[in-house]
Amino acid sequence: MSKVMLVVSAEMRNIALLQPRASSYDTTINYFFQIKILSICGWVSLEKVCVSLRVKEKPIARNKRRNYNYASLRCDGCDRRGVISLISGHGNPLREHHCREVGLMSFNSDGLILVTYSFNGGWLPVTTSSQEIHVDLVGREYRNVIDENEATITNLEAKFVPKG
Repeated sequence: MSKVMLVVSAEMRNIALLQPRASSYDTTINYFFQIKILSICGWVSLEKVCVSLRVKEKPIARNKRRNYNYASLRCDGCDRRGVISLISGHGNPLREHHCREVGLMSFNSDGLILVTYSFNGGWLPVTTSSQEIHVDLVGREYRNVIDENEATITNLEAKFVPKG
């Protein structure tokens, strides 16, 4: 099983913080990936695959509990299965002075390669005047005048990097 980090960069003006609606490891939003299955057929999803990760508690040794957030996918070409699981608590929001290559979310991937990430609705920027805004980042940018200041999020990029 390999671990990957979703690393996000953006240019932000008059935005103090940018994260998914609940937090940087929000398990309630939908994640949109382009997926490649590790198999002989080399199948890559042509469409973005929508994965909704939900919390499921499962007991482990010595009665400790651990959260599992996962989704299972099947290859259209060879029926091989792969699993993506979110590792809660390993992400950070983008901040006004720290918005380049920020590790936003961490994933375990078994049998799958996460190729691309598509931004969606459910993002919560906080302006430098402390106003929360709910935005949709499908277009990878946001511009609006808030409290007589232009708040912008531009050049939004995401990539997956291996995590040791």
